[in-house]
Amino acid sequence: METASSRFGIRDYQRILARRWWFILTISVCSGIIGVFIVLGMPKTFRAVATIVVPEQSRGVLLLGGQRESGQNIALETQALIAQGNQTALRTAKALAERTTGAPIIVDPSNITDALRTTVKLPDLLRIEATSEDPVKAREFANQTALSFLQIMDELRQKQHTNAQRYLETQMERTRAELQTLINERQRFLKESGLRTVTVGESAGDSGQPGGSFSPIMQEPDMRPALRTAQADLATAQGRLSALRKQHAQLKGVEPERAVVPNPAHAALQQELSTAQAALVQLRARYTDEHPSVQEMKLRVQEAQTALRRSPSTMATMVAPDQTERNEVEASLRQAEREVANLQARVARLNGLVALADATWSAALDKEGYLEQLQDQISLKRAAYQELLTQLEAKKLTVASERGRESMVDSALGARSTAPTVSRTLVFALALGLFLGFAMALLLEALDDTIRLPEDLTRDSDVRFLGIVPFSADHPELVMIDAPKSPPAEAFRTLRSNMRFSALDQPTRLLLVTSAGAGEGKSTVVANLAAACAQAGESVIVIDADMRRPSLHKLYEADASRGLTNVLMGELSLEQALQSTLVPNLRFLPSGPLPPNPAELIDSTRMSELLTEASKLADLVILDSPPAIMLTDALLLAGQVDQTLIVAAAGQVTRDAYNEVVRLLTHARGNILGVLLNKLKLTTGDYYYYYYYYYYYEGGQPGGKRGLPRPVPRSSTGSPAEAAKPPDDTDLPF
Repeated sequence: METASSRFGIRDYQRILARRWWFILTISVCSGIIGVFIVLGMPKTFRAVATIVVPEQSRGVLLLGGQRESGQNIALETQALIAQGNQTALRTAKALAERTTGAPIIVDPSNITDALRTTVKLPDLLRIEATSEDPVKAREFANQTALSFLQIMDELRQKQHTNAQRYLETQMERTRAELQTLINERQRFLKESGLRTVTVGESAGDSGQPGGSFSPIMQEPDMRPALRTAQADLATAQGRLSALRKQHAQLKGVEPERAVVPNPAHAALQQELSTAQAALVQLRARYTDEHPSVQEMKLRVQEAQTALRRSPSTMATMVAPDQTERNEVEASLRQAEREVANLQARVARLNGLVALADATWSAALDKEGYLEQLQDQISLKRAAYQELLTQLEAKKLTVASERGRESMVDSALGARSTAPTVSRTLVFALALGLFLGFAMALLLEALDDTIRLPEDLTRDSDVRFLGIVPFSADHPELVMIDAPKSPPAEAFRTLRSNMRFSALDQPTRLLLVTSAGAGEGKSTVVANLAAACAQAGESVIVIDADMRRPSLHKLYEADASRGLTNVLMGELSLEQALQSTLVPNLRFLPSGPLPPNPAELIDSTRMSELLTEASKLADLVILDSPPAIMLTDALLLAGQVDQTLIVAAAGQVTRDAYNEVVRLLTHARGNILGVLLNKLKLTTGDYYYYYYYYYYYEGGQPGGKRGLPRPVPRSSTGSPAEAAKPPDDTDLPF
């Protein structure tokens, strides 16, 4: 549930300022005084400034391929650090000690470093500021530091150029050696592999490095088409042979005769020799005679020639005489057999040649691939060498024609005082003090968990807020009798009305009033609330159930020698123990003698019977009790009454204590009617208008004590007729 306290606005800041203005003012004044003393105690200092221009060309060194080397890329920020570094300070101290114009200045380099401050003024200015108590030292520190910085930058630049040239020359020598190694490896491989190459422009360049390129003469032998053709012819011949055999089987019965015919194996060997010779020609076109593939093919040719010489060119066969058809079939059959045999031999030879060619070609491709890799590496090394040579020449040209070095454009002619003024420091210190004071006030406000406003009561609990009772040190405690027109008296009337509206369905007959701790004004609330209800025409009985530290009898000026304790012990009846007060319709039951065991008496059956009897004798019975957190008396009574009213003193009770009271009463099964904020100062915060309107109505002057109403005196005869007479509605301030 959103409450007013969850929204922290301008009024909350005003309330904090109104309550803690003295704290904020004290912090601000102390801050101003401290600032003034600090300024008065500071020594007088002087500052001198020298300015150096740093062209863009001098902020880096061009290296490989126009790239800036990151380790030597000296930008303005880096140069500012160099100007304020130890090496510059050492050189400056030495120059000041050895100077011939003016008196030598002996100073430690660390003092120069502490006195310097370098700043970058874009786009190309570097300011060197020197601060010292001596104006001469401040001027000399700035000027000599600028000169030392220029010398250091010139030395760094020369060193960078030298290192760059040395690096390029080293890389060129390394690249030259690697290139020569690759060329030697290529020549060795060509010699060992037997590959034939066509070398184009192979000569030494200007740098003495081999040049040129090569193109290998290599064509893959294609034997597969011939193999496929032979396999197709073999299939056709085998089909024709099968048909002839069937026809020959049908013509059996005729006696055959012997005849001489050509040998088909001899013809097949001739075909194999021709194929091997053709393959040898192709290999010789690709390799040298010492190549293993060429040597192997030569051996195959020789073997084919030897086999051909050993094979007869003719062979004997049987032919049936005088049978023309049979002879023709047998001749065709033999021809088909020879053709099939020749084709089978040819297919076998071609398969061997294809396998040999594949193996030879794969090995040749591997060697050619390695050779191409060597040539690619040679080309890359040549390009890298040429690039290094170009960069070296460019670096030499840059060193010879370098422009745009740093220069001092504005030297320090004098030193100016930099001590802060008292007035400016005082204003700054006061402003800082106000800020710190307000921040600390907010912190104290956040750490303070004391209940001060009604919003604090409704922030953490759902207990109904019934009203406030303003604090007034000039009014008596029984304001309903002695000051019936005062703001506290009107607050009790408002409380009476709020209680009625809060319990319309179930009118309250037994009301317990308690608080979290002692001194929160619950007894005063009981006395005035009872008077307000009695003045409204109700019959009221007030029971002082605080049998530990009773105080109601002092307010009513009653006899406390007998009372509640006597009734609970059975010594007196309730009617006998009740005492009259100055207010009509209001009777009072004191606590009586203090018993050793108050909690046992309160928790007794006789106490319940007494409360029942009292509720029959009056319209409203109000009980005063001890604090609920420290003692159990209030918790025991909370379960025996109709409603419980919690009294919380503003600026006294904490949120934790209030929440604990609510928790204890809830666990004791007590019905909490609501909470009353007591002792609220109306002159602070958002409740100032109560204070203002009251004095405006009374004709007084708000803001002082002179307009406060005087207490209404009691009747000298003791009759409450006039003292307790309630004011007319037209006389009320609200």
